[in-house]
Amino acid sequence: MTPDTPQPNRCPESGRDLPAHSPPGSLLLNEDRGTALLVTLAIITVLLTVSLEINRQARSAIGLTAARTNEDKLNHMAVAGIQAAMAILVKDRYDSDTDHLLEPWADQARIAAVVDALELETGSVTVSVSDELSRIQVNALVQYPERRDFNDRQEIVWDQFFRGAVSRLASEQAIDMAAIINTAKDWLDHNDDDATTGLSGAESDYYQGLDPAYNSANGPFNHIAELALLKDFPKALLRGTHDLPGLQAYLTVHGAVDSGDGGYDFPGRINLNTAPLPVITALLPWEDLDKAPAIDDYRQLLIEADNREAFADPSWYRQAPGCGDVDIDPQLVTTASDLFRITSTARLDDALLEMVVVIRREKQAKTGKWICKTLQWETK
Repeated sequence: MTPDTPQPNRCPESGRDLPAHSPPGSLLLNEDRGTALLVTLAIITVLLTVSLEINRQARSAIGLTAARTNEDKLNHMAVAGIQAAMAILVKDRYDSDTDHLLEPWADQARIAAVVDALELETGSVTVSVSDELSRIQVNALVQYPERRDFNDRQEIVWDQFFRGAVSRLASEQAIDMAAIINTAKDWLDHNDDDATTGLSGAESDYYQGLDPAYNSANGPFNHIAELALLKDFPKALLRGTHDLPGLQAYLTVHGAVDSGDGGYDFPGRINLNTAPLPVITALLPWEDLDKAPAIDDYRQLLIEADNREAFADPSWYRQAPGCGDVDIDPQLVTTASDLFRITSTARLDDALLEMVVVIRREKQAKTGKWICKTLQWETK
């Protein structure tokens, strides 16, 4: 190669030939650009990942906030329904001394009109009211204040009610009625852990042998679900089946009254005006159990005839066909109640919240005004 021959361009660092048209140092520049591109892509990937995670968290937070907002709205709506029902119950107490199924609190259309007057912006609320004294009071099974012996009248009511309940079971079960009553009495009786009732009763030594272990309350039931804690109590019977309502629909733990000496009593009186058929059956003498449907049908006729005055007489049932000689123990029944169960169901979009409140109407000593006192509050 002569000195006049053009020399090819070479990269001084690598010694490689550069294309004839490339200026010196252009390969180095291309390599730097490639590295920068990779770094840029890596940074973009990281930023995109972080951005997507931030977006996910933001959407999750927004969804959670929306859910909490809906929950708060549902809660306020249900409470508004409860308050509307309380207003109806208070007004009714001023207007009437008896309680029956012709009362405003038992009229679904009347309740719906009051709820509609709330003018809720969104969603809907459905409210229903039932008489808590239409149910059998489980705590009345023992005599007060001693709480050591059976209340004989209530023991008969329990026996007849549970026998009827078992006969209505879709599938036969071996259920010992005496065992149910004895274990309930042992749960209720006071300071009696050393003596069980009959051969089938149970005190704390039995329950302490279970897993998990617990004690017999030796006091009143606070919630109807506590019956399921009793020895060998048929839980399916309490909760019901697909075809039959559970016994808890006919039982209550409420009904306590001031005994006047600083204590309390459970009279156990049931409002015959509002009691469902299985409870009416439990109130009748043994020889007249088959007349319960006639009494229930006659009550419906009184309702259809809007005969409110009839329900003031606790012996109205004797006017039912074939019931002229039926004699329900007057110590078991009443025609008035101040205990009620309010169920308020709020709906908003696809969400639902049910609130169940048991209240007692009380007259304030200072003002003479009637109010509703909350005894039990559950949200489902």
